[in-house]
Amino acid sequence: MSIHASPLSNLSGGSRFHVSQAVSSARMLETMVKDELRRGDFSQTQGRVERIQELVNEHLLDSELERSLILLAAELLEGAGETRQAYQLT
Repeated sequence: MSIHASPLSNLSGGSRFHVSQAVSSARMLETMVKDELRRGDFSQTQGRVERIQELVNEHLLDSELERSLILLAAELLEGAGETRQAYQLT
């Protein structure tokens, strides 16, 4: 895994903490969603998609991670049969 320098790296300690927490949450959510997709478990789809949208809307993640999460959310929605919502998300 590579670490990319972010324009947010010049932020104060408290702000860096928030960025770090957002990245950590995003990675954990990414792992959970991938596992659920692998198992075909779509019982928590809406909650996962909402949390992804919250993280992306905070604008604390780098754009590559934001895109990855949005595409993962769309894949989850598609798997759950929510094709229209997946299309709207992307």
